[in-house]
Amino acid sequence: MIHASPTFKLLTVLLFLNLSMFFGCTEKSDNLLAPPTETESVVTPDAVPIANLEERTFSRLSAAYPRPLSDESFKTFRALANSEIYLEFLSRAFKPAKPFQTFDELLDTVPPDNENQIRLILKQHLEHIVAEDEDIVDLHKVVVFQQILHIRIRLIILKNFPDPIFDHIPLFPLHLQETRDRVYGSDRVQGWFRWLKNEQVHAFVDAYVAFAKADNDAGRKKLQELFDQHGQDNGLIWLAIQEPTIFWVILNTFTEPFGTGDVLHWTNPEE
Repeated sequence: MIHASPTFKLLTVLLFLNLSMFFGCTEKSDNLLAPPTETESVVTPDAVPIANLEERTFSRLSAAYPRPLSDESFKTFRALANSEIYLEFLSRAFKPAKPFQTFDELLDTVPPDNENQIRLILKQHLEHIVAEDEDIVDLHKVVVFQQILHIRIRLIILKNFPDPIFDHIPLFPLHLQETRDRVYGSDRVQGWFRWLKNEQVHAFVDAYVAFAKADNDAGRKKLQELFDQHGQDNGLIWLAIQEPTIFWVILNTFTEPFGTGDVLHWTNPEE
């Protein structure tokens, strides 16, 4: 059990004030590893029935990336995420207007599984706007960024970083800060808050923070089930196939100083 401490209270406050974090250093994302050259014959999109797409993708990824896959910094899984095999799967599964070129396109391209719930938050708390598809996409990004922040704060507490924490670790991954600030600083997102009074702002933030936490809980449960069923390496491949957004969250959350081993602290919160 984690007992309340000044550090914990500080982190809790920061969690709820995440929208004000528009400052700080930013870095450009490092390029992910180039995918390995695939030696098997090319399969045309219509050659594999959609019903067998997941199994077929798992087999192809398993052949292209021999075990073990779980290196310390998810280097192999980052390469897998940008491989031709996986991007082809995403393009076939979600049928975007243009095929995926990189895994980073996921949040801009794939509609959230919980679209109706996101739309409900907008309807309940932002009555002064007419929610459009772009509002759904941007609030989904805000929720995902909140998920990442929540997990990293949890890990900071579990790993018992010394005070002051700001001297040791960024609360939000450096490689995503520019993207986050661009979303939060956009006219669309700023417009959400333009006519809200203080108590309405708090209610809206409370709603999407709670939603992000619920999504994290569901993602953690799903990953643990896959680990129990398939083991860590195969479980993460199946997560990439069945839950791409959770896979995206993991690859973008468990960055320096966190690594692959810290996923177990997340999936087993009582340990």
